[in-house]
This record gives sequence, structure tokens and C-alpha cells, in this order.
Amino acid sequence: MSTITLNPDSVNSQLSTPPPAPSSITWGSRVFLPTKNLPEFKTVHCIDTIHMGLNVEWKRTEIFTLLEKLKQACIDDDFKPRPIQLRGFENFIMHPTGKKGGYGWHISTSDIHIFLSRHDPRGSTPNVFVEIGSISCWTRGVHDVFAFIELCLNLQGGFTFKKKINRVDLAVDFVGLDIQKTGIFNKDHWVMLPRKWNIHGEVRRENTAAFGFTSNSIISLRIYDKLLELQRDPAKMVIFKRIWGVPLTQEIPVTRVEFQIRKDALKEFKAQKYDDFNNKIQGIWDYLCKEWFRLAHVTSRSNTQKAKNTEWWDIVTDTKWSDITAYVERQSLKPSKAVEPLIDQAAGIAISVCAYLQKSADNIEEIITTFNQLIRQKLIHNYSTKYEEFIQKFVVRQADCWDHLYASTIPGL
Repeated sequence: MSTITLNPDSVNSQLSTPPPAPSSITWGSRVFLPTKNLPEFKTVHCIDTIHMGLNVEWKRTEIFTLLEKLKQACIDDDFKPRPIQLRGFENFIMHPTGKKGGYGWHISTSDIHIFLSRHDPRGSTPNVFVEIGSISCWTRGVHDVFAFIELCLNLQGGFTFKKKINRVDLAVDFVGLDIQKTGIFNKDHWVMLPRKWNIHGEVRRENTAAFGFTSNSIISLRIYDKLLELQRDPAKMVIFKRIWGVPLTQEIPVTRVEFQIRKDALKEFKAQKYDDFNNKIQGIWDYLCKEWFRLAHVTSRSNTQKAKNTEWWDIVTDTKWSDITAYVERQSLKPSKAVEPLIDQAAGIAISVCAYLQKSADNIEEIITTFNQLIRQKLIHNYSTKYEEFIQKFVVRQADCWDHLYASTIPGL
């Protein structure tokens, strides 16, 4: 069986219209007619990138002998990758280095990367890690690619019995829509949970809005000019124009909405298992577009929940990923900061304050009452006289503890 091989150089550059995208693409497209605020455009959506840990039981282990032999050959040859012949497959490449986490061997084909280790397959850490890039996702579809990977492993003597997602990117391309028409750069429209955001641009023109990109982010969003990004990679441009159904010689604006969801967020959705994610993908998208971030006609920051979405954001939200429309609830993981040490600290402060006020050490009720009254007075004073500062400090502390915020606890969000 042949592997997934993409050769953009073989595409006839003289074609005015590229051939249609393959039917195995993960999800299809929709066409939207022009309105008062938006031009005619179409949407195409797909899982853009996915990283996954696999638990694989090996019935034969000779593959590891082959991998180690070729890895050493790569190292001896000035760390140059070299071809590897796997049972039933060609065109794989062996790399001289592996991946952090004990994955000592790395093979790849196209933008599919497979990392293997000697971890116990029945342990908590996957013994195979897979990274699938955007080209394979868009041209073949994630499900086809994973079937290909599982077949490859199976022919080498490996049986995959567990699949858990480490990261997944969901992307929607708006073909024919200039990003300036979306209203994304108007901050007055933002109703969002993420605290961090950035706007990027060139020559006095914004082209990217990014939300939630921090070192500990478990959900992030990027809305950007996809055509501008692809101009740096002509071969990839050819492939995506074929996917979009756009003539190779035609310049047409494309805006991309791309959510990145990491492992801890998938755990909160109870969707880290591959099958669970497929069943919940529509519900997760609804949460991302309705609760985590949205564009709306905000008239009052004190009650943004009633603000109606912009016309474009309603279209983003209505993207159909699955026929399964189950409601998905996000349940927080254990907080990163335990409450008990903070209570111990508060008790110590209470003793210090009451000792300074010369209260009796034998009268515990007086100590409790005195400290409660002082704290109550201080909190009411701060809430009444420094409301915005009080709310902001609370939100920041909550984010530090939980790594994400809840709309129900934040006035005006």
C-alpha cells in the first residue's frame, strides 16, 4: 500500500481552475449569498492539526531493532535523515532524534510524524505519539489518516487499543471574505473569556487577531488573513486553492477562524478520547463560539449576555461539524492552588491581628468575631469604593487558580 504523498510541484501551473478537492476531505463547504454587510463567500472547514497519544500492544518487536539500527546510521551520517522500508509501506523517513517524553524513534511521511517508545503499553503514558499536519488533514481527512497509521502499525505487529488527543485545531476558511469585513478588529464587539489578546498587522493594516495565547493556555483562538500567510509558501498555496476551488491564477481573500484546544481543555470537556471527541465536536464548537469568545453588538458592558451576535459571528457559530448535537459541559479540573494552605495563612493572620489588638488568647469566640468583623468591613469598603479594581483582582486570582474563567462569576462579561 502506498503512503500519503503530496507533490505540489506536479500540479500543472497553467491550469486556470484546479481539480475539485477529494471527496475524503473531513467536512464540506457552504456558499453564502451577499447581504447588506457581507459579500458573497463560501466556507470550508476541517480539523487542521491533531496530536494524539496511542497505546499500542506489540506482538512482534523486530521493528525496534530496525529503528535503532537506522537511527544510529543517521547519527553516524552527520545526523542526516534517511529512508526506511516498513512492512507494506514505502516513502517513510527515519530521523536521527526522537521526542521529549522518552520517544526515542521518529519516522515520518509527508507531514505525518510518528514517535515510538518502549513505554509499557498498559501504562498511563502512551507508547506511540502521532502528529498530523494541516496538509494531510485537509487533503485526506483525519479519519482516513488515522486509519492509514493504524494499518501501518498493525502490519509492523502493533495493535492500537487506546487513542487520546493531546491537541486539536479546528479551522474554518471563509473564501472570498476580506478579514476587514468581519469586524474582528473592533474591540467593542468582543465578548470573551480569555484575558490575553494581540492584534498583528503590516503596513498599517491589521491581519491577525489572537486570543488566549499564553504559556499555560489550554484554549486559544486566531482569526487571520490565510491568503497572506500562504504567500510565504507557494506549494501550500497551490494545495489550498485546490481545496477552496479557486483558480490558481486568481487572488481572492480568505479569512480563517482557528481554535486550538489542548489536552487539559479536552479533559474538561470529557473528550480526550478520540471517539468521545468525535461525538462531542459540535458541542465543543458551540461552547467555543458562544461562551469562550464571540463578536456581538454590545450596548452595555454590564449586561453583555443579552448582546446579539454580529451577522458574521452567527455564521461562524453555525458551522456544522457533526450531526450529533449533544450539549457539552465544561467541568474544571482540580485547581492548581489548594485552598487549605490559604486558610492556614488566614488563621495565622487572624492570630497576629487579635494579638496586636490585645485580645485574650483564651477567648476564641472573641478572636473569630473580631477578625470576621474587620474582614467584612474591609471587603465591603473595597467593593463599594473600588468596584472595578475589586472585580479585576478577583478575576485574576480566579484565573491563576483555575487557568480559565467562568462567565457566571464575572459581572459584565
